[in-house]
Amino acid sequence: MTPKLKRRLIRTLATVTLILFLSLRIFAALVLNEPFLGDTISSWYDGEHKKELTDPGLVSELNKYSFPIQSANDLTQYTDLQFLDSVVGRKEVVGMGEATHGTREFFQMKHRMFSYLVSRHHYRVFAIEADFAACQQINDYVTKGIGDPRQALAENGYSVWNTAELMDLISWMRNYNKDKADSLTLRFWGYDMQQAEPAYRFLVNYFSKTALK
Repeated sequence: MTPKLKRRLIRTLATVTLILFLSLRIFAALVLNEPFLGDTISSWYDGEHKKELTDPGLVSELNKYSFPIQSANDLTQYTDLQFLDSVVGRKEVVGMGEATHGTREFFQMKHRMFSYLVSRHHYRVFAIEADFAACQQINDYVTKGIGDPRQALAENGYSVWNTAELMDLISWMRNYNKDKADSLTLRFWGYDMQQAEPAYRFLVNYFSKTALK
């Protein structure tokens, strides 16, 4: 590349960059009502935090359903979770959602809530959006101590669950089950179908033991 061509290329890139910047700022000023040379482009996405709730009635209504949580992973005390007693009641199924898959604190909180529901309300099954057949290996470990839990978790069919936090829950469930009668043991189930191969292996193994010879 000749020096002349190189200079021309640099001027062209600088011009394009300036035009792009000015276009974005004009758009921000005209459409998003931002200062022309004030907030950055990121404010398009975080501008919501600047809005304040000014309706006292709305704030009061939201506070009725807001409960402060003291910890995401403290399994030694549950005073901050006692509000669940009135929420759960006699419900057979409790759903615990999450804003993002794989976020550490979300799953720590699920673990903590599940342990509370086990001790206070006698829930016995933890079910997760993962391959049903592959999770049988996890359930075998949780209920009987059979197999390698880390390998079973790695083969669950949904890689986003292959985390230290879920491994902590599995280990906790296994330790809980060690001195429990079969009717009181905790169980780990998957309720999804991610891959065909684990289901195939599960069925072949099942029928090899139960089918008539």
